[in-house]
Amino acid sequence: MHVHTRDCPLACLQPLLSAAAWNLLRAECLLISHGTEPTAGHAVDLYTRRQLPTIHGIGPARLAEIQTALTSAGLTAPAAASAPPGQPGPAAHDGQALPLRRPGLIRE
Repeated sequence: MHVHTRDCPLACLQPLLSAAAWNLLRAECLLISHGTEPTAGHAVDLYTRRQLPTIHGIGPARLAEIQTALTSAGLTAPAAASAPPGQPGPAAHDGQALPLRRPGLIRE
């Protein structure tokens, strides 16, 4: 059995996600990886910084799907994945999502 770590290629998470969730997560991870191959750690960073809900196309259902995938892979704790929206996550600042650098794709 494969043990997932933050250093695993992001592709390790693909079997755990729908095509829609995978494509949205992969696109954002490619942007934040600055030209390197995105890793599962990039997805965890988006999650712990509570940036996933700010990505256009990631609503409550896809957010829950990605959270479940990260938890199933052992990359996040189940308690952190079940934090209600608006509540501080493990690395949140004042319970607010940190802004992404792509204002055209941030949901208002």
